Amino acid sequence: FFFFFFFQAEDGIRDVERSRGLGDVYKRQIQEFIMTLKEIYRVIKDTKGIKFTSSSLLLIYDAFKESVQGTVVKLIDFENAEEIDTEDSDALEGIKNLCKVLEEIHETMS
Repeated sequence: FFFFFFFQAEDGIRDVERSRGLGDVYKRQIQEFIMTLKEIYRVIKDTKGIKFTSSSLLLIYDAFKESVQGTVVKLIDFENAEEIDTEDSDALEGIKNLCKVLEEIHETMS
């Protein structure tokens, strides 16, 4: 299962780049999450032989770091990883679905 949460920025937190408001910050944040998730997808697709059972994706946004440098995605919890003969289609499907949800959120912000 993948869980992700978005927290509202506190008053006074502003993006470094000139924007029309905090919505621009969130749009760039979501874009960065999507780009990083797609890179993780490519790595897992190319890494045949490991099933990431019960692993999780941790999405972090640090509003106090400049620009998208505060946006981080990590694959965590490898305790139950196991060897398999193929790619991990379940992890790939989960990442693809998460990207789709984030893309839909991003589209509603445009």
